[in-house]
Amino acid sequence: MTDEEKTELKKRKDRFDVFRKERMPVLHDFAKILGCESPHEILIVPEKFLPYISKYMAAQDVSDSNRIWLMTRIGYFIGEWLVGKFDGCWVVDESVESKTFSWYVIGEFGGAGSGKVIDPFSLAQAYVNTRPPRNLIEQLDLVVNSFEDS
Repeated sequence: MTDEEKTELKKRKDRFDVFRKERMPVLHDFAKILGCESPHEILIVPEKFLPYISKYMAAQDVSDSNRIWLMTRIGYFIGEWLVGKFDGCWVVDESVESKTFSWYVIGEFGGAGSGKVIDPFSLAQAYVNTRPPRNLIEQLDLVVNSFEDS
C-alpha cells in the first residue's frame, strides 16, 4: 500500500463514525419530505419505504442543482436496504485491489456473501442518472439476482 493510499484510508476510517451518524437524520428527513408515515422507521424497516422512493423518483427530472442531494439520500437508503436484505453492515473497503478501496460500502455479509462488498452510492448514481421513467424496485431486484448468482 502506498503512503497516499494509507493516508486516504486513514482519513476515511477517521470519518466513518460521522458518516454513519449523519445517515440517520438525513434518511429520516428524506422520508418526511416524501410524506411517508412513520419516517423514523426508514432505518428500521427500509424495505417498507422502497415503493415510496421508487414511485417518487419514477418521473423526477433530476437537475444538476439537486443531483448530489438525491444521490446522497438514495445511496444511504440503498445501503440500509442492503444491510437488511443481506445481513451486512457499513464498512470502509480496505482492499487496495478493489475499485471501491477506501469507500463506504456494504460488506461483512453472512454466509455465501462473505468477502463481497456492494457500493450503494454507485448504485444510487446510476439510478439517479437514469432518465425517467426509472424504477428503484427493478434496479434493486437486479442487485439481488447478481448477488445471489455470484
